[in-house]
Amino acid sequence: MKKGISINTIVEILSKVINFTLTMIISRAYGPHVLGIVASAQAIGGYIALFGDFGTNNEAIRTIAQDKNKVSKVFTFILMYRTIFFTAVLMVLFFLTYLGYVNNWIIILFVIVTFLTMLSPNSIFMGLSLFQYNGYVNLIASLTSFSLFFLFFIFFDDVIFYPISLLIGYFVSLLVGYSIYFRKIGTIERVNLNEFIRFLKTSLILGITITFARIYYDFDIIMLNMLTNNATVGLYASSFKVIQILWFLPQLYVMYALPYTSKLVKEDIDKLRSYVTKACSYVFVIIYPIFLIAFLYSGDVLLLLFGEEYKAAERVLSVLLIGFVFMSTKTIFGNLLIALKEEKILVRLSIVASFFNIFFNMILIPYIGALGAAISTLLTEFGLMVLECYFIKKKINFHIPWFTFMKVCLVLIILYVILRSFSIGMWMGLPTIMISYIILLYVMKEKVMEEILQLIKRLFMR
Repeated sequence: MKKGISINTIVEILSKVINFTLTMIISRAYGPHVLGIVASAQAIGGYIALFGDFGTNNEAIRTIAQDKNKVSKVFTFILMYRTIFFTAVLMVLFFLTYLGYVNNWIIILFVIVTFLTMLSPNSIFMGLSLFQYNGYVNLIASLTSFSLFFLFFIFFDDVIFYPISLLIGYFVSLLVGYSIYFRKIGTIERVNLNEFIRFLKTSLILGITITFARIYYDFDIIMLNMLTNNATVGLYASSFKVIQILWFLPQLYVMYALPYTSKLVKEDIDKLRSYVTKACSYVFVIIYPIFLIAFLYSGDVLLLLFGEEYKAAERVLSVLLIGFVFMSTKTIFGNLLIALKEEKILVRLSIVASFFNIFFNMILIPYIGALGAAISTLLTEFGLMVLECYFIKKKINFHIPWFTFMKVCLVLIILYVILRSFSIGMWMGLPTIMISYIILLYVMKEKVMEEILQLIKRLFMR
């Protein structure tokens, strides 16, 4: 299992770097206007994927983690639902294209790419904790798409080859994923209609939760597209891409934690309490230094990654980075509510958050544009973090590691004052932050930092 986690983590990091590199190339080669078109197409594809999943992914992981004998049955249910759903979507899309209502081939291709990604058996791999297979499939998709994009980019000057390269890459990875599943894991079972309906009903609450969570997560781009222009969308998208590349850390947590916490809920609540406290400590120590980068180097990050044209989004990135810190903390509690089968709480919170996010967007975007969308995200994430923490504490009464939190805050304040006083630039500032942060927490005898250093030492020795 440790080998699988290592392989999958490396692949996830590599995939994020590859996708982010492609975004940087597109932003520099075609400008904010085209980046805005691509970001809008990706957002539309994301919403279609949302309903194509509708909670079945998390329900599959949770079910298989608790009963491995249901692998083939769950795989059949997922494949059946998603095939029916996406066949209907593709038929409607091509009908609208035929009538002339949809004429943007970038959107059409991203929808097809979404179709291929959703047919992948990755949820089965995650439920069985076979993380290495998930890594292999994602690696093939990323490397194939990356290679084809560069080939097309050299010979053709058209951004449409970006979704084409993704389409081919994910098709190849889908073939590999099915090959692994049928040769090593399971088969397709005959469907019992009543069991299929029960599976979908169980997934329904998770699906509603994820739907509303997605609305407040990236509906900002849709509203910016409606209320402003493609250039503004592109500026916001450049900052949002930085958040998405960082998002792999919470994603990895959810990926590995959901099967584990689902078992603990069933087997050992005391161990679960201890686990949540430790997870909070790790988030405080690893994620919260991003506060410092948000206040000091947001403009430098955008200049380095996207160019001078995007530095206008400096304040947008600063606000989104702060929101990302709250988002990462919230991930611990949201994941645990799923493991505890408290989806109804998540549904209520997600619905309320979505309405508040849309409300703030409608008020702020017309006056301050992309910055208004970022502030809406920040307020939503902070509110959800507090509420989800409250409900988890009420359910299992875990201990919040306030002492660790205070140590981290004190160190960050000290470093901020020093770096701001001496006007230290990003290239000197980032290594200074990293080294000083580790030393100060180690001197304060913070256990999490000591554990991280011991882990690094073991990996180095290995």
